[in-house]
Amino acid sequence: MTYDNYFSTKVFKRILEEFKQCETNSVPFIASSNDYADIILYYYQIGQKEKASEVYEKAMKLYPNALSLMTGKIRMLLTEGKIEEAWLLAEQIEDKEDPEYSHILAEIMIFEGKEEEADQYLEEWYRERKDEEGMDDYAIDTAWMLFDLNLPDLACKWLDEVEFQNEEDYMELKANLLISAEKVEEAKTIINELIDKDPYSIAYWNLLAYAQLKNGEIEDSITSSEYALAINPEDNEATFNKASALLFLGNPEEAVHYFERYRKQVPFDPDCEFDLATCLCDLERFDEALVAIQNAEQLYEGKCKDKVLLIKGFIFMQTDRFDEAKKCLLESIKTANELLQAQAYAFLAYCALRQDDIDGFDRYYSKGTSIDREMVNGFFGSLLSNEQ
Repeated sequence: MTYDNYFSTKVFKRILEEFKQCETNSVPFIASSNDYADIILYYYQIGQKEKASEVYEKAMKLYPNALSLMTGKIRMLLTEGKIEEAWLLAEQIEDKEDPEYSHILAEIMIFEGKEEEADQYLEEWYRERKDEEGMDDYAIDTAWMLFDLNLPDLACKWLDEVEFQNEEDYMELKANLLISAEKVEEAKTIINELIDKDPYSIAYWNLLAYAQLKNGEIEDSITSSEYALAINPEDNEATFNKASALLFLGNPEEAVHYFERYRKQVPFDPDCEFDLATCLCDLERFDEALVAIQNAEQLYEGKCKDKVLLIKGFIFMQTDRFDEAKKCLLESIKTANELLQAQAYAFLAYCALRQDDIDGFDRYYSKGTSIDREMVNGFFGSLLSNEQ
């Protein structure tokens, strides 16, 4: 179960509510270091970083050597790019024989861009203890960690070390890796086996919905998401999957409803803001779309810059703010792939035409059609037809 799913469970909601009540009444919150670690990560993931740090400081006074708290803090530091601070905190961990210690060191190396060094370190740690109890769990945990860090090839290597390959955790990760390798039909076979074993598992229905969405089975994906939502109507992953499928299906109005519902469950998710902006553009709700894409731009912190600027430029273009539109579109072209470049040039040509800039129109149209004539003509024709 991922943290996102755990945060929507009754168990975590009860713990969080108890924590909030204790704060309101100014009484100590009595809980394990692991519960504190989960609360800290929850606040961090919803964008309340100051609150996460505040809870961390309180928890460390109660559990000064708790590994779960220290590794959680290290992961927060890594996402903020504070690698030196992460190393300094890692050095303070006392139990260097705990498997989690090896994992957090490897994560720091990976954030430094030293993937091979991290993998070698993990392998040496594993080989030295291979005959000890629990090493099968270590292999699967390592594979999951590497998959979560977008290193599927390394994750596959570690998955081969797992002895008990009929275990559900192994099968779930195997399905995820097959999806990432675009072997969706193989993945679906495994996921359906998992659902047969546990038909009330939200995680498996969500995974099936995601696989179907990747495979273009949009209506089946919606059905799978609805099964997950029937089990837990507040599950945020199922909500997001259904919203995404509705967007692909060409139903932006209903998709907006589910994206906004997800936004309340998981604030500060840049992917949600980006997709919501796309839906709102389809509905010609451009003022709201601009707010959403600006939120995405801020939350991505420089990532996905080309796509964000393209949508932002489109919104400015549709609201007759042509100079601002051109600035965004020209900036997006600098890092965009050819597909997005062709789209940007089509929009630029349209802006130039609306400003009676014939030379600009010729220049942008020529550049766009040299990349993909059919696409540029399609976009440009669609823009002109919408004026009629």
